[in-house]
Amino acid sequence: MGFNPFSYDDNAGWQSATDAAGTADRRYDQFGGQLGGDIEALRRRANGQDSLSAEALRQGNQQIIAGQSSMAAGASPQNSTIAALTASRNAMTAGAGLAGQTAQAGIMERQAAQDALVQAMLRRQQMEAERAAQQRQLAFQNQPKSWWDTYGGAVTGVAKLATGV
Repeated sequence: MGFNPFSYDDNAGWQSATDAAGTADRRYDQFGGQLGGDIEALRRRANGQDSLSAEALRQGNQQIIAGQSSMAAGASPQNSTIAALTASRNAMTAGAGLAGQTAQAGIMERQAAQDALVQAMLRRQQMEAERAAQQRQLAFQNQPKSWWDTYGGAVTGVAKLATGV
């Protein structure tokens, strides 16, 4: 078989770039999925759901009530009424203080989650813009050459020779 100018096929570079882009796409999709889960968790926390401070309040109240109940139960029978009253007042006072601290912590927690949510969303948008730019760059750089790009100069030279120009 001799040289056939119409059978030019240099898709190796194009295929290599396509494979690299596919690998990058899979990595991006995997990371994007993880980031999407993080964004949803931050959104829930920013809306007051899944609050760490609320869980701390619940556990703190349980400890206060358990301690005060233990104190009241351990009082002698003649002092049981006053011990129960004292325990309930102590639990109420401690619970109110804990609730105030928890409310402040919850506000700070939600604000931090909102800030982190904004940063995560901006990061994702930046990644998407970079991905689109990289894909466009790969497409332009690694396009397979056309027959004319490869042999056009020779054809033009032969035509000039043939016409005497």
